[in-house]
Amino acid sequence: MLWYNRPVSEGDPVKNYVKGNKAAWEEAFDRADGYGEGNVERLRNEAFPFLTPEFVLTLKDADLKGKKVAQFLCNNGRELLSVVKNLGAASGVGFDIAENMVAQANRHAAATGIDCTFVATDVLKVGRAWEGRFDAAFLTVGALCWIERLDALFDVVRRCLKPGGILLIHEMHPLTNMLAVPGEDEYDPALPERIVLPYFRDVPFVDAMGMHYMVGEHYPSKTFTSFAHTTAEILTALIANRFAIRSFTEHPIDVSDSFVDLERFRIPLSYILTATAV
Repeated sequence: MLWYNRPVSEGDPVKNYVKGNKAAWEEAFDRADGYGEGNVERLRNEAFPFLTPEFVLTLKDADLKGKKVAQFLCNNGRELLSVVKNLGAASGVGFDIAENMVAQANRHAAATGIDCTFVATDVLKVGRAWEGRFDAAFLTVGALCWIERLDALFDVVRRCLKPGGILLIHEMHPLTNMLAVPGEDEYDPALPERIVLPYFRDVPFVDAMGMHYMVGEHYPSKTFTSFAHTTAEILTALIANRFAIRSFTEHPIDVSDSFVDLERFRIPLSYILTATAV
């Protein structure tokens, strides 16, 4: 992975990171032969094939029966489809920037008969047509890192929720931004728990090694730009957008498939947060 520690200039991929990430994600999906094609069968035959037991319990406690649910940065829609089907939600809408992944999500909704619609858009540009439409919204692993300003994201989410609506987040713990993963120069298989990056970081991560988890290999890719957010930044952005935090739990469970070797150290690798729009 390439770490850009320099000022950002016009024409820089970081300056235009949304457009660049869209192109990189769509390239990855086009390269990932068969990615997601088994989702329909799994949705038909398994209860929650794409969610951890811990997050399933949180979703059940939220009581989504008969509710309208949104997922922001929904990838190919598999999680939202699972939630709507298995928790009795009235309907679901997913938003994601990659048009080809959204197209797959809509095909899978049609194939399974699950009442979900998926919209290809920059989530920060989700418009007034969706304001006050949802009883609940959620974000899952690997979503927040693609947004530079979390206050802008949570402003959109807050406007899309009804008063009293619930937001649920299941994400990688911010401490994982300090660790290296296999394939990176800083990774030491003898010391996978070694801290190699600062927790407080004001420059983005920039890489052109591809989306390994989708394609199954590293490859010279279009530019992915992502951002590290501290726990305080996440909580502050929520509070600033009038979310009342109801619970925040930390877990030694790797939800990214990047830090499985570290679960034995019992360090925080993920968290689950619930909040209410007030």
